[in-house]
Amino acid sequence: RTARALESFCYRHSQAITAPTAGIVATLGAHPAAGGRAHHIPPAVDVQRFADAAGGPPSRQPGEPLVVLYAGTLGMAQGLDGVLDAAALAGPDVVRLRIAGDGPDRAHLAERIAREGLRHVELLGPVPFGAVAALYADAHAGLVPLRDLRLFRGALPTKLYEVMAAERPVIVAAHGESADLVARTGSGVVVPPEDPPALAAAWRQLRDDVAGAARMGVAGRQVAALHSREAAISRWTTLLQALGAHR
Repeated sequence: RTARALESFCYRHSQAITAPTAGIVATLGAHPAAGGRAHHIPPAVDVQRFADAAGGPPSRQPGEPLVVLYAGTLGMAQGLDGVLDAAALAGPDVVRLRIAGDGPDRAHLAERIAREGLRHVELLGPVPFGAVAALYADAHAGLVPLRDLRLFRGALPTKLYEVMAAERPVIVAAHGESADLVARTGSGVVVPPEDPPALAAAWRQLRDDVAGAARMGVAGRQVAALHSREAAISRWTTLLQALGAHR
C-alpha cells in the first residue's frame, strides 16, 4: 500500500512522465493519478559505436552455418534453456551460437552445454561494454529472446536496437512490441517465445537465405538511425521545451 501511495504521489506531482514503450504509456494512461501526462520516449542506441560492424556480416555461402550472437543478461527473463534446446535441434550444420553476458543462469547453462556436448554453442561469459560491437561484427545475426509472460509483451530490450545498429537481422523470440517492431520493419524474423522448433527453423531460414538476411540487416540499420542518441536528445529537448513553455 505504501508503494502504491508513493507511486500515485509521484504521478500527481509530475508535469510529465516518460516511458520507453507504448505499452507502458498506455498503462499509465489508464492510471487516474497519471492524468494523461505520460510521454513515449523510446530507447536509444549509439549508432556510431556499431559503424564497423555495419559494413556487412562475415561472408558465407548458403548452407554454411549461421553465426548467431546473444549478448545480454543470462537470467529468468530470457528463457535461454529453450535457446539451448533449439541449438540442439538445429545442430552444428545450421547454427553456431555464441552467448555473451553474465547472470544467475550462467552456471546452469555452462553445465548443460558440457553435459549435452553442444560444441556448436560457445559461452563467452561477461565481456566489456566496448567489446559488444566487435562481437556483432563477427556474427551473421543477433538473438533477442523473452519468456512467454504478459509482462514482456510491452518490452523493448536495448539489445534489439544494438542488433539493428550492427546491421544484422534480428531473430526475436517474443510476443508484443519487440515482435511487432521487427515484423513491421522487415528487420528480422519473429518466432513465438519458448518454442525451440520454431527458433531452430528461423536459424535454418537465415542460413539458407543469405541475400534475405542482408536485406533485413539494412532495414534494421535504418530503424536504428531513428533511435539514435541524437534522435533521443531531440525528443527530450522538444518535451522539456514544451513543458517550460506551458509553465
